[in-house]
Amino acid sequence: MDVAVDESPPTGLGLRRQQLRQTGPCEIFEQVKEQMKGPPLRSVMIKVAFPFALLNIGASVLLTSRIPNEPSWQVLMAATALGLATSCLGLLVVAATFFTVGRQYRGEKVTLQEALRAMLGLWPKLFLTHLYNAGFMFAIATVTVAASISVIINASSDAVKYFAFVVIALFFIILAVVLQTLLLFATAVTCYEKTYGWAAYKQAQKLLQRKWNSVPLFALIFYVLPVICATITSYKLKAVPKTSLWMELLRIISYAFLNTWFDQQLLVSGALFYFSCSEKSDEQNVSDSMEAGYHSIPSQEV
Repeated sequence: MDVAVDESPPTGLGLRRQQLRQTGPCEIFEQVKEQMKGPPLRSVMIKVAFPFALLNIGASVLLTSRIPNEPSWQVLMAATALGLATSCLGLLVVAATFFTVGRQYRGEKVTLQEALRAMLGLWPKLFLTHLYNAGFMFAIATVTVAASISVIINASSDAVKYFAFVVIALFFIILAVVLQTLLLFATAVTCYEKTYGWAAYKQAQKLLQRKWNSVPLFALIFYVLPVICATITSYKLKAVPKTSLWMELLRIISYAFLNTWFDQQLLVSGALFYFSCSEKSDEQNVSDSMEAGYHSIPSQEV
């Protein structure tokens, strides 16, 4: 019996189309480690993502150190403004990372300067796409709080109350994981196609349907394990005595590096997961369709 041979050229990831279609979370994890060793992504991480994380964590530590036992409304406003600014500016890092992975996927060279120019062009569309996610999370959080209050008021016993809280927590975690994965796909669609905002989520859901069964393992590798590692490392860093200003700076730098490393892993994995779902034999190759999306970047084409 003849076996069909995949004669398509390999992508810049070193995989042929058929291989990419069959790529699962474990293979994506190996690809993420390989891609992050390369100069383009290493430059984005060290020169873009890490300075941003360092500035963000440093500002948070400084603000926290000035919060009194009963924080005033000015301090709360400052903390809220810092959170909003961090969320908005963080999209620049997201854009630079997805742009770089996209160029590598197509087997093309990419420089840090190109990534910096592209992230400015992508930012407005990414902002609108992520604004929808903020609305989704707010709605879920509101429902969760309302359900928790209802349980507290109406529960007939402590056992019923604890059981209901466990169910609510599991429901919230599952929805948060699904939304996070959907956001990664919507971000990829925004960066690689002519679609953003609500339309990007519809396209992301359509693509993700092809590999819904891979989401639990993907979440375990790129959500749960990093959170466990980050929690353990953070606990050890907090145990370091604050003997001097240099020790505090070392802690901030360590936190920033840890945050950068895990965030970059998640972003790169999201882009690779998108490519593995986009590759389908009966549809136009994603590397061809991406051209239209990249033309939407006014300052630089991929």
